[in-house]
Amino acid sequence: MLGRTFREEETREDANPVVVQTHASWQNRFGGDAANVGEAIRLDGRSYEVIGVLPPGVHFEFTDAEMFVTYRWTESRRNSVWFRQAHVVRPVARLRDGVSLEQARQQLSTVARQLQQEHPDLNRGMEAVMTPLREHLMGDTRGPLLLLFSAVGLLQLIACANVANLLLVRAMGRQREIAIRSALGAGKSRIIRQFLTESGLIAIAGAGGGVLLGAILAAWMTTLSPPNLPEWSFTLDGRFLAFTAGVTAISAMLFGVMPAFRSAAMAPGAALGGGNRGGTPGRRGHRTVRLLVGVELAFAFLLVVGAGLMIRTMAQLRQVEAGVNPDGVLTFAVTPPTGTYQTDPEREQFIIDLLEQVRAVPGVVEVGAVRQLPFGGGGWTSDFTIRGWPEGEFGIEIRHREATPGYFRAMQIPLLAGELFPERLLPGTRVPVVVNEAFVERYFPDRSPVGELISFNREPTERSYWYPIVGVVGNERARVTQAIDPEVIAHLRGDTPGTPKFAVKTSVPPMDVVAGVRSTLRALDPDIPLEAVATMATVAAGALARERFLMTLLGVFGALALLLAGVGVYGVAAQGARTRTREIGIRMALGASRNEIIGQLVRRESLNAAFGLFVGLVVALAGARVMQGFLYGVTPIDPITFVAVPGVLATVAVVASWWPAQRATRVDPVAVLKAE
Repeated sequence: MLGRTFREEETREDANPVVVQTHASWQNRFGGDAANVGEAIRLDGRSYEVIGVLPPGVHFEFTDAEMFVTYRWTESRRNSVWFRQAHVVRPVARLRDGVSLEQARQQLSTVARQLQQEHPDLNRGMEAVMTPLREHLMGDTRGPLLLLFSAVGLLQLIACANVANLLLVRAMGRQREIAIRSALGAGKSRIIRQFLTESGLIAIAGAGGGVLLGAILAAWMTTLSPPNLPEWSFTLDGRFLAFTAGVTAISAMLFGVMPAFRSAAMAPGAALGGGNRGGTPGRRGHRTVRLLVGVELAFAFLLVVGAGLMIRTMAQLRQVEAGVNPDGVLTFAVTPPTGTYQTDPEREQFIIDLLEQVRAVPGVVEVGAVRQLPFGGGGWTSDFTIRGWPEGEFGIEIRHREATPGYFRAMQIPLLAGELFPERLLPGTRVPVVVNEAFVERYFPDRSPVGELISFNREPTERSYWYPIVGVVGNERARVTQAIDPEVIAHLRGDTPGTPKFAVKTSVPPMDVVAGVRSTLRALDPDIPLEAVATMATVAAGALARERFLMTLLGVFGALALLLAGVGVYGVAAQGARTRTREIGIRMALGASRNEIIGQLVRRESLNAAFGLFVGLVVALAGARVMQGFLYGVTPIDPITFVAVPGVLATVAVVASWWPAQRATRVDPVAVLKAE
């Protein structure tokens, strides 16, 4: 909107540092002053020239950054071996007009093959992947959103079948009214229009209530949703209202058409001539009603199975061995400004000084620093080789982190062999590493790796750096739902993180030491804020946010499906009992017991429910693999779930049919026969 964006030469380290602001940052932090462009501001202890302001509405879903700066490469860094191995850049490209994604992928593959030839020691086997940005942004949120959308669709169909059922039952009770109107000259189209108008009014009333309820629940959904789900997923805007209006219209047609055409097709003479005495509907109407109930139960089966599988998954995840003890642990992060702490040794010194001073805070038992806490994923991976391995032998995709020895003690991660490295390394000392148990199981199943030298090169050269392996520690989970990877954890000096995370073991409630930690940091450097303060228990709970979100929503949908299915069964059973009042009175007058009559009525509805459950079971078994990507420790065809769900639904159906049946048997046979 103002100024310009970056130039190619400004990506070099010797160029003047420049910054581009977002519109929100320009408004909120600089009052929207156009004179701000061209001025100097301080970021991370360095002076930057503001060269531009982005237009309003430009929003990047993949970052909440308010200001953008350039990479600051040097020629020596660009040509170094370690830099070519550090896959830290995520390029974004816009395709030229007329170029397809497949064509671009082929060209990128050509570049990758060329690099393999130019740098065989580093790029052998390295490929490049091009992904559409929308697909990248959606990431693993696409699956959960599609699952929830499918669940909502099923619930909508259940609701439509339920309302259609109730309207059919009501229409069967209005046969005499419709017959009289037809006899007086009302055409079929007029009767159909009346029923569709009534359906439309019901749908509009339901949609209005749903919008109000949705507005109330949107805030709850936002707090419940996992952090990788965009905020706009729960924004009630014009698109939402238009979608709701469309669903309302379709729903009105779905549940209104069948009762309307069924009533309009009725012959007036049959209703007025006593063919069904007392307004009793025929078998055809009952078959339709029972079919809809069966459909409801089948759909409900699918939803309740989904909810049951997610509940079972959560139960399994809670039993996962994380490898750390989160109890009594406080976590936080700091970001030493690069303008003040420009080199790795300076950042390393600051981190160790902070550790020593935090350790003196009352209530602190132990404290350590690490690049990435458990459950947060991240880290970086590389190939590696062990000195002494045959030429051409190497390992791939080994995970890396950096830490201090206090981290393992604070998290109570066991030392299985060797020793931990010291907190402060002497100048000139080789950077030591420890490996996890998974590393040993895969690469050293028959002996200990302690004392070996490891290099993070596939094919080491005379310039390769060799790290001594000094110990073996227990496994930690980078992600709760993923298998444990082989990992190498180096001393911070190996690659000092720009934003280290800290784990503080306390003898008091973890949040009680926050004030002391903040004071300690302020005394060490008042320009560095305390970030991401949370207990480790909270971090661990957040790792299950997606699964908890899906479990909660599918649980709510499953409960609603059970409720609607129960209402449907009850409505059919109640109507069936009412239409058989005379029969029940005669049978009771002839000596039939209440229990016999109740049993017969319940069995009749239960057989229909069994058909619906059977259909639901078949569909659920056929489509169970859809849930595969959302489950952990549970198969899509989980025996416990597929035994419990039919039992629950059968119980709901029996109770819903028993209640009207036992009410029907309370009639006085004499009164019924006199009334007839």
